Amino acid sequence: MGSINDLPNGKHRVFWRDQSGRQHNKTFDRLTDAKQWLKKIEGEVVTGKYFDPKRGRVTLRAWSEEYLEKAINLEETSITMIE
Repeated sequence: MGSINDLPNGKHRVFWRDQSGRQHNKTFDRLTDAKQWLKKIEGEVVTGKYFDPKRGRVTLRAWSEEYLEKAINLEETSITMIE
């Protein structure tokens, strides 16, 4: 699922894909740390517990607008309260 590449500077870069298929990477000084990180992340992705930290950068307004676009069968009063 993921991989570790050795860099010319002696560091190690971990690559993995999240549930949506997006690729991520993180760099480590020690190979042991890189292996532990990859094992942890792979477990989170497989069990559905992985959360992309970059998703936390979405504002509440942007998230709620996206939610309302995708929500189905909402009562008009619910939409008014959310807006």
